[in-house]
Amino acid sequence: MRKAGILLGAGLVAALLVEILLRWMQAPALDYYRKIKLLHVYHPEYYVALPKNEDLYVRHHDGLWEGRFTTNSLGLRGSPEPIPSRPKILCLGDSLVMGFGVSDEQTFCNRLNQASERGAFAESYQFLNIGVDAFGSMGSALRMEDLVPQMENVKAVLFVVSPNDFEVPVELARQGVEPDDVKDARRMGNEAYNLKFRIQFELTRYSYALQAAKLAYENLLLKKAITKDALSREFLHAGLTGPDAPDFSRTVDYSLSSFTGPVRDRCQYMNPGPEPEVVCPEPLPPSVTCMDSPPPANELEPLPDFTQKAYDRMIAYSQKTGVQLIPVILPVQVEELYCHNQGKYHPLSNYALRASDYFEKRGIRVMQLLPEATSMCGADRIISDHFIPADGHLTDLGNRWAARSIEQNLKQMLANEPAQNRDLQGNDPAKTNRGER
Repeated sequence: MRKAGILLGAGLVAALLVEILLRWMQAPALDYYRKIKLLHVYHPEYYVALPKNEDLYVRHHDGLWEGRFTTNSLGLRGSPEPIPSRPKILCLGDSLVMGFGVSDEQTFCNRLNQASERGAFAESYQFLNIGVDAFGSMGSALRMEDLVPQMENVKAVLFVVSPNDFEVPVELARQGVEPDDVKDARRMGNEAYNLKFRIQFELTRYSYALQAAKLAYENLLLKKAITKDALSREFLHAGLTGPDAPDFSRTVDYSLSSFTGPVRDRCQYMNPGPEPEVVCPEPLPPSVTCMDSPPPANELEPLPDFTQKAYDRMIAYSQKTGVQLIPVILPVQVEELYCHNQGKYHPLSNYALRASDYFEKRGIRVMQLLPEATSMCGADRIISDHFIPADGHLTDLGNRWAARSIEQNLKQMLANEPAQNRDLQGNDPAKTNRGER
């Protein structure tokens, strides 16, 4: 018993020393993830929200981005305090909407608010950012129901559909990455998961050491999946595996190819020529293969049941409250942008077809921003300039493009009476609530 007590005490002392050491070292990578953790609080209904009245300066450990991250009294990122008399438009979605990769004033929702302050819209709207990273479709639906009642005079919700909600690229799927809606369908309503999630969330929020251990564990799982997928593809390419018997002739060719192939021209590498001029539309990279036209929406797989429930919930809530729901398709996958600018189509846009078809069949007009993608290429900019390298979030330039594109489309959509603001009998709920018909 005494030995057990000594071991326990030694373990606690060691854990305390590790905690002190990590806090003292302030390693850039750990400090970055530490601040990201502090930007979140546990929420009992949709797991993660943003803290109220927060003010942090975040710097990415690899120098990809840095900026100020603040929240107002409702926990809304980079947003003014709601003014009851002002009409409001809410920006809803995941990390793309919340604005990872830029400072407060650079997010497209904040830029829309700046445009409104300058008189860009017929009414002086307040644009408020209710986005939270890692949200799936149901998280967005619950966030909408949670925050709309906390503000007066909400006119519309811009719901940015994420490609990760219900569909992920094949390469990521092979690495074990699941769509957010698939994970949420398994988690929501699971009391055991909720309890474990809250315990680990709170512990890692207050402890450097536990957060470092959690990050290391998640990184190991990711590297394991990537390595397994890479080895599987190498074995297949070498003819060692496959649906048929092993093909040893391919194995020989694969082995010989290791000793042949192009050699880098080191002189050219050390003395590169002038930068090529930008040509618009940009030529397709070798890795991008396009289709001549999109497939018919009815030939694509239907949305998962869980996603449909989330969308139905949003539609029902907008009809009940008279708040206009505006789904937004904001393209963030460079392959679909390259193909579109060449007048073609990329299968990564299938998620947009599936979501748009579902909303439009229910009378919800969808804002399509892909047609605006041609403006991404110009004398001083190319498509890749709009996205953070190896990250995928919008840069300052990308957020400028998104704000400008949304502003142009939103003016027209707000001028028309939204179809979803009428119930099944054709009545306007907002008028019905005031005793009008």
